[in-house]
Amino acid sequence: MGISFGIHRLRPAPPSPSLPTAQPRANAMAIYSWRESIRQGGVLKVFQTESFTGSTWVTELEPSIKILNALLKKPGIKLKFETTATKADAQVLLSIKAGHGLHAENELGLKGTSMMDSAHIFLPANPTINATKDGTSIGGPVKRHILVHELIHAVGLTNSEHADDGGVFVKSLIITIGTKHGKQQAADGSDSVPDIKLANSTVRALRQAWPK
Repeated sequence: MGISFGIHRLRPAPPSPSLPTAQPRANAMAIYSWRESIRQGGVLKVFQTESFTGSTWVTELEPSIKILNALLKKPGIKLKFETTATKADAQVLLSIKAGHGLHAENELGLKGTSMMDSAHIFLPANPTINATKDGTSIGGPVKRHILVHELIHAVGLTNSEHADDGGVFVKSLIITIGTKHGKQQAADGSDSVPDIKLANSTVRALRQAWPK
């Protein structure tokens, strides 16, 4: 059985039982860029708030950043993510919000109409396969997929840039549970989550958000 999950929405977004398709605060653009002074440094620093450091996500952050940095380096995108222990030094914040599903939120802080000066990612406190309190918690591979997806949003890509040619930045994450090709799949989704890679459309959008 395949299950499709929307894994992102940009604030503000009204509650919806369907897959989220909300746009960011300013609807005129699909891609935003960080202030030039930040882009020139080639680094986005990530700070883990207190809610995140005590969460189920924390052990997957460093592996996720390592994966994403390798993906960005391959096509020559001059950006890497680093963690920082000092909030004042960070451009990207990671926090936890109440919830049992796989929906994350990403708040892009805009300076003027198109330049970003901050991003704040909110991940669900109890991410489960069937989005219920007592559901099966997702495994590490699924968490890494979601974290990489959200960090890509933090570069400046909105929901309208979700890839239709595959990769980690697709609108929905398909997880197979039960039996597939005669093999029992892990209940936490670890067996079926796709490899983390960037589709061509995502590479083009990232180059636009983070020009050389």
